[in-house]
Amino acid sequence: MVVLGGSRKPATLDMPVIQEFQIRIQGATTYRWEDFDDAVDIIASDDFDANRFITATFPLPRAAEAFAAINAGGEVKISS
Repeated sequence: MVVLGGSRKPATLDMPVIQEFQIRIQGATTYRWEDFDDAVDIIASDDFDANRFITATFPLPRAAEAFAAINAGGEVKISS
């Protein structure tokens, strides 16, 4: 199990379950505040084109169809 994010409070673990099922627990830092600042700077730059990432466009009345396309794995980034 990899723990991403999480509570600032201590967690209690059921050690017998962890041992019985040989669960490995690994913490990971995925993003830092500096990463968000960098992302905002990149998106705000003239060289960034967000449209390159959009794989399909669905109007709002077809939102259910858009979610179905994402769940089916056919699309990644959808706009309306």
